[in-house]
Amino acid sequence: MTSAPGTYDAAAEAIAARLASGGAAARIAAASSLFARGDAIPHERRAVMDLACAYLRLHPGRDADGEPAFDADDESVRREILHQIRERFLASSGDRWDHQQIPLTLARTYLPDVDLSKVHIRSDRFLSGAWVAGDVELSHATIECGDAEHLATLDDDRPHFQLTGEEGDLHFEAERAAGSVSLFDQLRCHSIDGVGVTVRGGRVRVSGHIGAVRLPVLTATQGVSISGLVGCSFVGLLGSDLKGEVSIDLEPALSAVDISWSAVHGDVSIFGMALDHGAARVAIHLERLTVKALHLGGARVSTCDLAELEADQVTVRECDIDELRLDGALVDGGTIEYSRIGRLSVDDATLGPSWVRDDPPARVDWLGDESRETVIGLNIVGSTTEVPPQGLIDNDCVGTMGDLLLDGFPVPLRRDSGTARSGAK
Repeated sequence: MTSAPGTYDAAAEAIAARLASGGAAARIAAASSLFARGDAIPHERRAVMDLACAYLRLHPGRDADGEPAFDADDESVRREILHQIRERFLASSGDRWDHQQIPLTLARTYLPDVDLSKVHIRSDRFLSGAWVAGDVELSHATIECGDAEHLATLDDDRPHFQLTGEEGDLHFEAERAAGSVSLFDQLRCHSIDGVGVTVRGGRVRVSGHIGAVRLPVLTATQGVSISGLVGCSFVGLLGSDLKGEVSIDLEPALSAVDISWSAVHGDVSIFGMALDHGAARVAIHLERLTVKALHLGGARVSTCDLAELEADQVTVRECDIDELRLDGALVDGGTIEYSRIGRLSVDDATLGPSWVRDDPPARVDWLGDESRETVIGLNIVGSTTEVPPQGLIDNDCVGTMGDLLLDGFPVPLRRDSGTARSGAK
């Protein structure tokens, strides 16, 4: 006799007991039997998924350094469970399980690596708090975030039970809804990789010990938040379509951020640690980005490439930038405040009349003795490439900067009265 929807019966517990003890072959067979049971009894599929994910949340043990470590048998079982999960949610599979009725929650699991490419799943916590020994591959996956209140109602009676196996008592418990969307918070893995990932109904939040975030051609309906990264060297969202705001907090290990060729239907905010002179400089690539407003603050940047940027507003505040490129940009207005710009290139740019200078204090201490070389505010008014701009530079700003390139004319910044003018061709 089968169990009621969402519950475990004696047969399911027997399978779970085999999954929790014995050698690798027996446990892999138990995992296969568990999912076969779900195939045969559709109303038990959610209970099967709960049990499989609960196994993945069991701590695998620790190595000599205190880090989680899998033995060979346990790793094989976890790989088999992940393989079985992927097979049930492949978008191309005619026999796949209904992702609307069976959410997938891998939160707080311990995994050797993850390949969920081309799946179609629903999840509000997905990999939050997971520990992954290898990489996370999500190419062409679709992740739908369910209604949190609806999930909480469904989860009220989700079961848990305790088994006694060869390794002692093992407690399996279904993951309960957190009440909010949190897909990759506090994840630990080598990298997140995925071309063409689609996330619907929830904001993509990424944090934790992640070596690199590579999600080109990402589609997200509620935007992206990347913060609290540790040891991350690269963040890439190249060619993405993001319907909400994008927020990225730079961390010392980052060498590059690339959101080029993307359309963001909201603001992009990139903030860093300008006061930390020990941090490496990051290269920020935002070429051909279409965005409502771009905010860059507190960053130590080698190259900030905004070529062919389309934006209503750009704000650069308290940044130390070796080279800032606005070549071919179409920007209505913006502000550069309290920042050092070593080299500024605005060839073929159209910059609207609302680029303004913030009245600076007499001295800015955050760059120490270099403050005299800091461009504090830059007043750019109505510049286009058809006519060599007159009055482009406001000489009331303190200090000097390197070359200003506008339509091929080097324009030195003078500290005397009057305005700097470009030379003739």
